[in-house]
Amino acid sequence: MTAEQKIVMLHKRKLRNRQSAARSREKHRRMLQEVISEIDELQAKSDSVLKKCDTFAAENQSLREENINFVRENGMLRMHLNRLLASENSAQGMNPMIAATGGTTWNSTMPSQMQQSMGSIGPYIPMPQTMAQTMQQTMPQTLQQTMPQTMQQTMQQTMQQTM
Repeated sequence: MTAEQKIVMLHKRKLRNRQSAARSREKHRRMLQEVISEIDELQAKSDSVLKKCDTFAAENQSLREENINFVRENGMLRMHLNRLLASENSAQGMNPMIAATGGTTWNSTMPSQMQQSMGSIGPYIPMPQTMAQTMQQTMPQTLQQTMPQTMQQTMQQTMQQTM
C-alpha cells in the first residue's frame, strides 16, 4: 500500500466514523425526546389521578360527616321513641314485656315502602293504638324543641303517613 492509498483509507475511515457518530447522536436525541414525551404524559396522568384522589377524599369526608349526622339523628329519634314508649307503658300501667305481646306492631304502622326496604328482618316493636295517638300529639312539640326545621317537616310528614 502506498502512502497515498493509506491517506485515502484513513480519510474514508474518518468519514465513516463521523457519519457513525452523527447517527449515534441523532439516535440519542430521538430516544431522549421519546423519554421526555413519555415523562410529560405520565406527569399529566399523575396530576389527573391526584386530582381525582382529592375529589374522592373530599366526597368521602362529606359522606362521613353526613353519616355522623344520620347516626346522631337516629339516636335522637330512638331516644324519643323509647321515652314515648316508656311513658305510654307507665301511663297504662303495663309491664314492657306484656306490652310487647299486644297492640299493633311498628311494622304495621310504617309506610309500605319502608316495610319493603326492611324486608322480613325489620324491627318488631309493639305500638298500641293509644301509643300511636300519643306520638302523633306529642312528637311535633318534641321535634320543635330538638330538631332543625327541615328534619321537623320530614318527621311530621312521616308521622302523618304512618298514622
